Amino acid sequence: MKTLRFIGAESLISNQEYAKEHIRNLAHNLYPLLLKACFLHEKEELIVLLLENWPQQEFNFGQLLGKTLDYPEDISHRACQRSLSACLKGLKSYVLNSSATYAKRLKVVDLTAIQDVEIQPCQCKKSLGRWARTEMISQLCFEILVEIQRFDFHSSIFNIEIDIFCNLFVTERNYELVVQALLMRCHCPLKIRCVDFRVDNLALRKLFYIIKLVEPNSIHKLEIVHNVRLQDYHLEVLLNNLTFPHLRSLTLPTRTFNVAHYTPEDDAVLSTIGEKLSNMVHLTELSVSFSTLTGRLRKLLRRKGMNGRQLDNYQKLKRTTLKDLVEARGLIASNKT
Repeated sequence: MKTLRFIGAESLISNQEYAKEHIRNLAHNLYPLLLKACFLHEKEELIVLLLENWPQQEFNFGQLLGKTLDYPEDISHRACQRSLSACLKGLKSYVLNSSATYAKRLKVVDLTAIQDVEIQPCQCKKSLGRWARTEMISQLCFEILVEIQRFDFHSSIFNIEIDIFCNLFVTERNYELVVQALLMRCHCPLKIRCVDFRVDNLALRKLFYIIKLVEPNSIHKLEIVHNVRLQDYHLEVLLNNLTFPHLRSLTLPTRTFNVAHYTPEDDAVLSTIGEKLSNMVHLTELSVSFSTLTGRLRKLLRRKGMNGRQLDNYQKLKRTTLKDLVEARGLIASNKT
């Protein structure tokens, strides 16, 4: 049930012109309340103004649009194209526009709670999906740098440092733009910090390059899927050269492993991969769909606590044997003890 405060916020934003004139004069603790009301009713211009004048140190999407006392419904799953685009536009204005009202305090923008659902309950029925958000955030960083160079901004703009925690989705189509934004991160007031990283339809050379740029130390979930031709020896090279101390979930492309024709050298590669995975103390989920691992599963899952969520289909169904399933189930059971 809505509180009187939230009903009052809805009443204020219903008169958009009046709200635009007075929004800068409102108490700072009302900004989160107004933001949720504006997202709910897709008041794009007001969202831009709220972000442009955001008075707090943190903008956490999940906390702001999740369950609150004033409006218990969680609307963080609404990846509304209009509202999210307005939010990012307002963030750009926050960086570039000087404010006579207050000093800029914003340090963290956390967009990781945005959920992608097939059917959007918002009025516009259009979503800004993960791939589109990745492209828009990267473009935003690039545009800010271009404008800083083109125009004479106050020197205080160079003191602004805002970490944007987000989930990135990179393919061949947006690769160059994302790389450009990551390379210029040290010069841009907005710093992209990747938490979940998904890669699809990308050459291995580009995968190895961009994964270094996104800072592997910060990645919690890594998904390498579909049209990425990653084999076990490629994975060994990747894990030998990069560390993922906070990785919780790892998804590998189909048929990354095929032990049917393994040589002793291949077994050594699998052992190395298993050792590297065992050193990831937070890793609890590993997806190796349609890989053939008969008789070698224990080499890969050497640490207790691994979640065998997708071990039922870890090889082609026509090759699945009772021995394989018994081995997988037995390993999961031993990991839970």
